[in-house]
Amino acid sequence: MPPGGGPTVFGRGQQAPDADFNPNDPATPVTTWSFTLSGGGGDVPRIWCDKLKDYFVLYNMKGAIALERGKQNRRLHCQAVFETHSFADNITARRFYNHMRAFIPIAQGTPAKFTMKPLAPGQTFQHMLGYIQKDSNQSHFAFRSNLVSEQDIAEARNAYHEVSENNYWKGKVIITKANFAKLMHAHWHANYAPFLVPPDFQLLAMCQSGMYVPSHSWLTAAQGRNADIEMTHNWLLMARRPTATNLQMVQELFFGFHHPQQAFRYWKLVAPSERAGLTPNLAACFDKIEQYAEDCEGVRRVCRLLLTYCQQNAWDMTKHDTLDMLFAEAFDAVYRTTGGEVPPMAAPRIQDDEVIAEDLNTADRTFSAMAAAGRNYRVH
Repeated sequence: MPPGGGPTVFGRGQQAPDADFNPNDPATPVTTWSFTLSGGGGDVPRIWCDKLKDYFVLYNMKGAIALERGKQNRRLHCQAVFETHSFADNITARRFYNHMRAFIPIAQGTPAKFTMKPLAPGQTFQHMLGYIQKDSNQSHFAFRSNLVSEQDIAEARNAYHEVSENNYWKGKVIITKANFAKLMHAHWHANYAPFLVPPDFQLLAMCQSGMYVPSHSWLTAAQGRNADIEMTHNWLLMARRPTATNLQMVQELFFGFHHPQQAFRYWKLVAPSERAGLTPNLAACFDKIEQYAEDCEGVRRVCRLLLTYCQQNAWDMTKHDTLDMLFAEAFDAVYRTTGGEVPPMAAPRIQDDEVIAEDLNTADRTFSAMAAAGRNYRVH
């Protein structure tokens, strides 16, 4: 509920409604009230929303009620605003509470809590009409109104979302790295349970709702490193325009998809015909290929031949120290070097097709000998 005058909160206690209470007494001033009706520990029944509309219709009140979820506990509750002739004091609020509770009706002992207050100076019916529609793009949302035009409803909703999109944190739940899992579980339990939903799709729904916003902590770089421009760009868009958030933004900001994953880090370096077989087990090997080969086609082809032998003989390709040993031994034999380093002056030589063919023959003999020797190129 937006900040305003002090709310009057009523719990389970119930008194018989005043027989002479008139909730819309023309002899009293016009007052606009806002109130929240919660279930006191669980979701409120949807029918309470319908009954409150019936109440407004019966007493000829201008009002609207929405079914929305709480920010933290994600429980359904009714949020309403109505305009009537009444005094704006706690005694009147108590009488409204008893009168509405009897009308719905809410049985004695049923956990229900009313929070009622007149609008604070500066607040208007139209403002509250937009506020109670903040869940309008959510599946649980329900909205009922009386004596309010469709145009006013639409204008209020659009005005609220326009303001909320320009204020990235106020009135929203901030997703941090500390509360990340807890918020996702609460949102899943309230909206999707028992069905499993991919975490990126769930976060997309949370961010698009306008109720959640990622903390700027997701932009914090490791010590000594600059901020990531792609993550910053995505965060700004998600914070300023939540309804424009897309799946790619969520994947990049929360899961670092713009940093190539180990299995796909060298996707562009692999021939299209080989991409289907690109797995995390090959990532380190491609890393070494690029480290050694650079722009030398001959070295690249020798590396690929070594990769073939690695796969055929189940040599471990996930650990860099194993690969260092493999490449060093192979290069020492093929290029007659020491320690696996290819001298810079050899670069022109290993670009020549005939020399490349000769080197590949040497490499094939070398790798065959390594395999025949039964060497265990694994690190455990």
